[in-house]
Amino acid sequence: MMLEVWNPLGNNQGDHWFQFPLCCSWPHYSTPSPSSSPPQPPCNRYHLHHSRQQILHHQISPATSAAIVELPFPKNIPGVPNGVENTEDFPTMSMSMFYSLVLGTQNMKPDLDRALENIQPPVSFMVSDGFLCKKPKQTETETVVSDFPWIKLTRNEYDPSAQNGEDESLAHEFMSKATEATNNSFGMIYNSFYELEPVFADYWNQKVGPKSWPLGPLCLHDMKIESRGLVVHPWLDEKESSSVLYVAFGSQATVSSEQVREIAKGLEDSNVNFLWVLRKSEPEENKFLEEFENRVKSRGIVVRDWVNQMETLKHKSVKGFFSHCGWNSVMESLSAGLPILGFPMMAEQHINAKMVVEEIKIGLRVKSCDGSLNGIVKSEEVSKMVKELMEGEVGKEMRKKVEEFAVMAHKAVQKGGSSWETLDLLLSSTKQRIHHF
Repeated sequence: MMLEVWNPLGNNQGDHWFQFPLCCSWPHYSTPSPSSSPPQPPCNRYHLHHSRQQILHHQISPATSAAIVELPFPKNIPGVPNGVENTEDFPTMSMSMFYSLVLGTQNMKPDLDRALENIQPPVSFMVSDGFLCKKPKQTETETVVSDFPWIKLTRNEYDPSAQNGEDESLAHEFMSKATEATNNSFGMIYNSFYELEPVFADYWNQKVGPKSWPLGPLCLHDMKIESRGLVVHPWLDEKESSSVLYVAFGSQATVSSEQVREIAKGLEDSNVNFLWVLRKSEPEENKFLEEFENRVKSRGIVVRDWVNQMETLKHKSVKGFFSHCGWNSVMESLSAGLPILGFPMMAEQHINAKMVVEEIKIGLRVKSCDGSLNGIVKSEEVSKMVKELMEGEVGKEMRKKVEEFAVMAHKAVQKGGSSWETLDLLLSSTKQRIHHF
């Protein structure tokens, strides 16, 4: 996540963007300044660096005075080893360390305050990201969601940090502060578009608040930037149109060695073409993965480098997405017109998967062998669901549905579309509010 500070009344005079690295949902990166070590947002540095260069060269017009202002990253954060400034540097992926890192960024506030004092004209509008949480009442029993009787949830479908109202963990502290900040804000910008979830958007604005502003899909706004230097893996060019399953589970969750083996065997048994992005694996898995790659090399590949996901999903050979159901990934897959096979692992991903499968019906979901949300998914289940997504009748129906949503998504971000108009309304409402004060 990132905090952006911007003056909407500046008329392109004295506009400034501040990078305030919390965690990553929008690609920004800070370069070193002579007086401080390089501040690094806690996510993949190569990806953020590349995206930052695009922003500097393509989004900030020479006709404006917009600039990115650096804030030094705090040192000596309790629970975080010295020198760790992003999740890629974690010795192991630890959510307790993640929340310590995120909460530690509060120490950047004095630097932010000092920077704000020097900006002319004064900064009058701020955009930040945050997570929302709500405590469910049951553990395993399905509970009907108030005002949405067709939706049933269990407590286990929520992240553990949202399950206990009396929890004193760092995760709960972070969630509580994010929720409080949202409730006290002018409104909430989110990465979606009105046509995808009109019932929920209207309900939020009429009965919950603060006002929500759907401006997505953000990945389609990115497409307006020239994609110089973004290369899709050449292996895809060798495959037939609509024949490849793209497999990626995000950069935050750690997939166990046992689960990696089950996924590999399931992909092998499915006999479908696949490109699997596996950034992290245990050292003891290297020999197994090497043998696996040799067996499937005619139709499958394991990639350990950073991959431009949106460009990959848009490739003509890709037909489906085996995903962790992080919301940005859901939006990218939908925008590319690809159905999803969901494998949620953490945070809000279980809720996202429920949305994908049951609400908008553009995907399937693998099930664990013991029926639990976080149990091992066996190779037989992986193989069966992959074949259904790629070759089955249900997969065909979902492909038709997601292609319809893709058309809506592209229209939403075009001039006159719902997200375009929402952005105009946000800016005009902000100006009115500023003038009122």
